[in-house]
Amino acid sequence: MHRHRTAESGTDGRQDRRLNWEWRVDTGVGELTCRPLTPERFADLEALFELRSVTRKCYCMYWRQPNGGFGDDRSNRDRFLQVTTEGPPPGLIGYLDDEPVAWVQIAPRDDFPTLDRSRNLARVDETEVWSVNCFFTHPNARRSGLGQAMLDAAIEYARSRGATMIEGYPFDAPTTSPVNLYTGTAEMFAGHDFVEVARTRSHRPIV
Repeated sequence: MHRHRTAESGTDGRQDRRLNWEWRVDTGVGELTCRPLTPERFADLEALFELRSVTRKCYCMYWRQPNGGFGDDRSNRDRFLQVTTEGPPPGLIGYLDDEPVAWVQIAPRDDFPTLDRSRNLARVDETEVWSVNCFFTHPNARRSGLGQAMLDAAIEYARSRGATMIEGYPFDAPTTSPVNLYTGTAEMFAGHDFVEVARTRSHRPIV
């Protein structure tokens, strides 16, 4: 894959450059342009998530649920819009010809309290890490390398924000269901030289 980054400057200084960060990757279906999710781009995320009942219900809030639940009856869509509005961007949207086709969630692990309540994904040590924990690709664009490209972009975005360690939880077993692959595949992470550091379930390592 060919890849390159752009970072536009603007009147708001460093924060503006973060929001205008881009990462472009040539894939088998064209050049994918990855941009941070901002309130102005939230409709693009909705266009993706409304395609499937699972994403329509979750809206990437599963890992963000605090102990004891959210304490309100809002939809996860509204909760995630609040996360996006308050910032910083919680992930990246991938575009082909300006059409949203892929999503990846990437942020500091501390943003995801559900991970610490998981027996299988508990912290390995006290190292401060960023967590990449959710991928979604448009159904018409699957099996075209977009997940690998979005992981590539997530790594570079986290680095641009000062991350020194990135953690993932890929699915590592044969499956025919795309629902099982929302955290990515072992092959995707292996292609980026991730190293397995723990495995308490046969199909769900921490890398």
